[in-house]
Amino acid sequence: MTKKIYSIILACLWLSLSSTASNVPDLRTWHIDEGKASHKFMIEAQGEFRLGFVRSMNYGLSEWYDLHLDPEAKSNLTRRDLGEAANGFQGALFNQVINPHDVIAHIGLAGTRFKDEPRNFKIIENNARRVIVEATYFTMLSSTVTKDFKLKTRYVIYPTGRIYIHNTMIFLNDYTLTTWRHATISLGDPQHYAYGSKEKGTVEVSGKNKLRNSEANWKPGSLKNMVLQQPKWNSWLILDNTETELTIGQQIGGRDPLKSGTYDIGSHETIYGWLRGDNNTNPTSWSKDESKFCFTYWDKTTPEPYRDYSRASILLAPSPENEIKGTSRLHSWIGFKRQYFGGDFKISRKKGEEIHQHYLMQLGAENSKLLPNIRKKEVGAIYANPYLNPQEDLSFDRKDGVYLVNLQQGAEFSVQRQDSKPVLLCTGAGGEPKISLNEKILLAGKDYLSMKTDKGYLIQFLSDWKESELYKLRLK
Repeated sequence: MTKKIYSIILACLWLSLSSTASNVPDLRTWHIDEGKASHKFMIEAQGEFRLGFVRSMNYGLSEWYDLHLDPEAKSNLTRRDLGEAANGFQGALFNQVINPHDVIAHIGLAGTRFKDEPRNFKIIENNARRVIVEATYFTMLSSTVTKDFKLKTRYVIYPTGRIYIHNTMIFLNDYTLTTWRHATISLGDPQHYAYGSKEKGTVEVSGKNKLRNSEANWKPGSLKNMVLQQPKWNSWLILDNTETELTIGQQIGGRDPLKSGTYDIGSHETIYGWLRGDNNTNPTSWSKDESKFCFTYWDKTTPEPYRDYSRASILLAPSPENEIKGTSRLHSWIGFKRQYFGGDFKISRKKGEEIHQHYLMQLGAENSKLLPNIRKKEVGAIYANPYLNPQEDLSFDRKDGVYLVNLQQGAEFSVQRQDSKPVLLCTGAGGEPKISLNEKILLAGKDYLSMKTDKGYLIQFLSDWKESELYKLRLK
């Protein structure tokens, strides 16, 4: 064989391998400072995302890095850069807020004032196809730790950016909750000045839709799309500004006209920074219909230096079978934004009782061939709908996010709706399953990834299921 022919054969083999290589990376994990108060457990899908469970945040999912924009993982998107109040550090992809006492599941006080309070972190499964972990902890705020109940949160994480959450509230005493924001995406927003927190001062009316502060020294245009607030809940959008004068636009709160006197300036809830939408409205606003899912993404028009702060996105969908519901709503403060499901509920339970809730979370990123770019409800629906309404001919386990197939019985089903790279758990005696699509045998490593676990074979599909496709599974 000549050297030239040998080179051609090698090149063809490389092209063949590369064309069939999986775009679903393996997961890898590692500990930082294991056994110490600064302990973190890290999970990474190479080139896609990195996540961290942080002991000093009550083992919340409190680190999130978009490895497309930030390949060196320097920018934790849950962090809070703006504002100093200790109660305000609550970054976590899944958080909870509970009354009485407004206590928080994942908060920085868990690593300072309450660093000695008991909490537990357990790794249930750890392999290339998925990682399952569970955190148990108490809620806290200011000087209060609530010991009448504890929370146990289980996360099932796949390299596709799909995370299935099973949250349990365990009552240690008879107790009544009055508020439960039971599923809360909590992200730092370095340009957000909520509720007039950017500045205060005094202005005089200087013309139609004009206000002047002769002592100001504003950068021209820097207050565009901020919100001006005057007493009695009157507020307006700022159209533009010079060094000392504001041009005022649409009134967005109250009925009184502009007046000379005191003012506050803050950020608009749905302009710039993290934008929050749901299946009804985008950005989220009032709707008569209860939300089925919500999503969060960065506004590309945010002024510098934060225009390209993030290109990531995230979706959250509560199980329709959850006992405690509530539509998606917004909340924020200086340097921080939340979007949550829940509300004001009177929930009374006896000692020893439990409440179980399930959720889907999907990570997103721009310019990824694997993760979705979730900026529209239509994109969000593609990922939420299979969780909300799973394939009818298969049994779906919302706790682990898998379709269950007993290979002794086999399975044959026609796909009802698009499902993005789903996962099967195949049980039953024997070896790996034989899988066909429209009567064509699928190949392990090319069409799906297979891993044997103590429960059976975990099958990660490398392509989406499309409507009307016919799949058959049986023992080899």
